[in-house]
Amino acid sequence: VTVIPYWYHFGDGSTAGTLCLLIFHVLLGLMATSYFQVILTDPGTVPSEWHEAIARSEALKRQYPQCHRSGLHKPPRSHYDPITGRLVLNMDHFCPWTNNTIGFFNRKFFVLFLFYTSLTCGWAAAS
Repeated sequence: VTVIPYWYHFGDGSTAGTLCLLIFHVLLGLMATSYFQVILTDPGTVPSEWHEAIARSEALKRQYPQCHRSGLHKPPRSHYDPITGRLVLNMDHFCPWTNNTIGFFNRKFFVLFLFYTSLTCGWAAAS
């Protein structure tokens, strides 16, 4: 289905048509790979060892605020995600298109997904 516009536009089997088709499918593959990495990578939660270390030290308890919803102490830039019901490290947002929270471990893949999507759409529009 994705090759039909290119076959219609470059129907003579020219080198330019083949090159455009190849570049488009490489970009499409990179976009799909980064999309699946966003979906399948856990955004990252606060390790239980960190909570145990905070519980043992009164000074650390005062330094880190406690989450009102989960009752756990929050590291900097961590937030409670009500959709997944957990405290996420470096939480950015919950993305409904990926059905996953964008956090510490999958943010790179999310940015790559947006970049490759823009490149793929731009290439398809330009060629």
